Formats: sequence, structure tokens, C-alpha cells
Amino acid sequence: MKKIKFIFVFLISILLIPSALADSLSYSAAIHYRNWQFELKNIILTEAASAPKSEVGEYTAKIISFKNDVLFETKFNINLVKFYGLPVSKETAILPPEELAETTIDLLLPYYPNAKTLQILKNDAVLLEADLSNFATCNENNVCDKLETIETCPKDCTCGNRVCDGNENYVSCSTDCASGEKDDYCDRVFDNKCDPDCSEKEDFDCGKEKTGSPIAISIYIISGIIVAAIIFFVYKKSVKKKTVKKK
Repeated sequence: MKKIKFIFVFLISILLIPSALADSLSYSAAIHYRNWQFELKNIILTEAASAPKSEVGEYTAKIISFKNDVLFETKFNINLVKFYGLPVSKETAILPPEELAETTIDLLLPYYPNAKTLQILKNDAVLLEADLSNFATCNENNVCDKLETIETCPKDCTCGNRVCDGNENYVSCSTDCASGEKDDYCDRVFDNKCDPDCSEKEDFDCGKEKTGSPIAISIYIISGIIVAAIIFFVYKKSVKKKTVKKK
């Protein structure tokens, strides 16, 4: 019994690993610093937790979305003091701190599926801007693009959530937007519903109170033909009887 429980717990742990990794996905940005200037050397995604957010520092790192919203913001400093590895020799220990002219830092920042840009600023002046769109899975353009899904980009891929959202209509998502509803599209479907997006000329249902539905019109025409045929038959029969009596 204990062995079965162990196997069960092990399998559950394996299944939870992908979601745990997704939560700890981060940007690793290698940035070179020299004379108050920044240069992006490389940026990758890594399965590691990001560095804690800091409110103290000379510089600011911002992650900006496709809609120019600030998704994340943290402050940091550049350490230019030369570091000596351990063990420190007697000669090294007595040396005064040496300041470097340049260095390379690695910023570990949280991943966002709708991030477009990484900015490095000082006193609101942008010193570096790096493109993050290649890592994005949701570009927030109100169109469900080829690589987007309702799971990865619910802001764009809303079809299937049982709500007729602003970027959907009867043609693009009939599962959410039924015919005859307000969706900024005239669907012209014969469903006995006057589509509020149509005029009377565009949607026949909009004029049914004046002219009747297609089925009702057909019934009226057929009924009229039958009544006319009966009247004609009765009239012919009465004329025939009168003719026989005269003879």
C-alpha cells in the first residue's frame, strides 16, 4: 500500500513540474556597462526564479507590454569595484579597492507572455531598449494569431469563452456570438430575429412586422390560390347547372 502511495505521489509531482517551471521562467539579460552606457550582449529565457524586486538603486529596469503598460519595474546598481577571489593573498589584502572602467551584469527578470520591450533608465532617461517580442506568446492586437491560443493569450483569443467580446462577431466566433445579436456585423440570417446591426433592407427579419416572415407569406399565397380555385370551381359548377336547366 505504501509503495502504491509513493508511486502516486511521484507521478503527481512529475505532472506538476511543467507548471512550476512556467511560474519560474525568467529573462536572463547580459548587459555590458561602460562609461554610463549600456549595451545588450544577449538575452535568453531560463528556467529560474527571477531576482527579488528592489526599490533601491541608481538605475531602473522596466518590462513594457505591447499596450505600453509597465508589467514589472525594479531598481539596481552597477558594481565597478574589482572583486578578488578567495583565498586572498597578503599582497592582495593590502591593496586599495580598484574601480573598473567597465563590467557586464546579468539581470534576471520575470517572464511575461505579453512583454514587448525591456528598458534600462536613469532618472526617467532611457539608456537601453531591448526587444522582447520574440519571446512573447500574446501580442495584444485583438486578433487571435497563429501561435496564440485562449490559454496563452486570452486577451486576443476569446472565442470559446461563451461571451461575445468586442473583437468577435457571428462570422469570427459563432459559438459566442449568436445570429441576431449586437456584434457590429449584419449576419442576414433568417432566424426571426431582427439583427440590430442591419437595416430593414439588409435583414428580412427586420421587416417581418410589416410584411410577415417568409413562411407566413408562403402560407398566405398558397391559401389565396386555394380559395381562388374553390371560388372558380363553384362558379363554373353553378354556370354548368344553369345551362343544363335551360336545355
